[in-house]
Amino acid sequence: MCGVSKQLLEFQGKTLLRLAAETALRAGFLAIVVLGAKHEIFGKEIEDLPLKIAVNEN
Repeated sequence: MCGVSKQLLEFQGKTLLRLAAETALRAGFLAIVVLGAKHEIFGKEIEDLPLKIAVNEN
């Protein structure tokens, strides 16, 4: 498992990133996810969810 981003580790059949985003949405929050490095990969994981994705280029 060396070299795998923590956000993409799976737990109960979903990635940790997706689980966190879904949990925020279920709680009724307006979810804004800020992505940095590898944002192209991570964004694909949650692009179908009704949330805002912001990219930090720095």
